[in-house]
Amino acid sequence: MTSYSESEGGEPSFVFTRAVADSGASVWMTATNAEPGEIPDTTRLFHYTSKAAPAWERNDVSGWVVGLSAKPTAKESAASIFALTDEGCVHNLTHGKIEAEDIPEAGLWKPTSKGRGALTSVRLVENHLFACGRAGQVYRRSSSGKWGRMDKGIVQPADIDLDKVLRLQDIGGLHENDLYCVMHVVRGNEMGGAVAHWDGSTWTLLDLPNVPALNVVYAEDESNVWIVGHEGALLCGNHKDGFSNLTAHRSPHLFHALSVYQGEIFLASHLGLFRYDKKRGRIIKVRTDLDMEPGYMHSLESTDGVLWAVGLTDVLRFDGTRWERIDLPTWG
Repeated sequence: MTSYSESEGGEPSFVFTRAVADSGASVWMTATNAEPGEIPDTTRLFHYTSKAAPAWERNDVSGWVVGLSAKPTAKESAASIFALTDEGCVHNLTHGKIEAEDIPEAGLWKPTSKGRGALTSVRLVENHLFACGRAGQVYRRSSSGKWGRMDKGIVQPADIDLDKVLRLQDIGGLHENDLYCVMHVVRGNEMGGAVAHWDGSTWTLLDLPNVPALNVVYAEDESNVWIVGHEGALLCGNHKDGFSNLTAHRSPHLFHALSVYQGEIFLASHLGLFRYDKKRGRIIKVRTDLDMEPGYMHSLESTDGVLWAVGLTDVLRFDGTRWERIDLPTWG
């Protein structure tokens, strides 16, 4: 691992693209210094640990990382970090070592790919990891570290028409036999949203109100599964009772993440950090009382009594009383 000194102010020369926290004192982030729209050959992984010396460490891994997940290990002071690339390479960082796993059929360009397209997300549910992507791709990691298909009822052929492709964006849930996938689907001249449910044997597309494209699913409990997406989409419900769209009107918000912290619903938007007021049914901007309020936010993680909020150029930590802005590292 190479250590990076903390920045002393000024605009960073890179942006964070996603994040996952493995404790209340530790958070991992992917970052890039590539030009907008450019897909780099490598991704930088930054690791911040509060009160450590140095506080920031980094690793560079091959491929464009599109998803992060943390899995506890027997060693309480460390977690395994899984970084998923669009082509289905899974970098496993455990105890300072990096091992690469492969999802053979995923992606477009490797010899074993089935041509269905890029992967988009990886999540830990109970004791196993799940990944999803374009054309209904869903995979499960076995206890031995092998990845296999889990796509009955949702997978599509590689040559399906573009206007019929199910663009799976995220997967999540509380139990391995009670999972949800959220996605983008084409509806006429616009992109809409859809949700599928896994019952342990097959995926089923659920009936939904007409909603914009959906990005992320967060299971608070079996009854309250939260989903967010484009144009302020905010849904709550479950596969048995159905989902309700809690925003009466479409808004400019592009929601990338949701987390429940101390009973409050926090939302990461390209417009900043917000929360959903259940009593008033309104989305309200979070006031952090920092010198500058956060800008574009894309990741929220609640763990060990702490809420982490990460954006393109911000890393924030909230202990329930006070917001703290973390000094950023330099690129090198």
